Amino acid sequence: MKDAVKELRLSGDSERYNMMNPVNKYILIEENLTGKNVISIGANVQKSYFNLYNYF
Repeated sequence: MKDAVKELRLSGDSERYNMMNPVNKYILIEENLTGKNVISIGANVQKSYFNLYNYF
């Protein structure tokens, strides 16, 4: 079992988001904000489409 564990390699995300990385918190905050911006743009498009569809 120990030999099998020694041969395992971490994926890119696992190497990036480990607890030994001092900037891990800031990386995750930046990615979370990026996701929120994309979602808010999509929500605004849907609201605008709905309002224009009902207006005309």
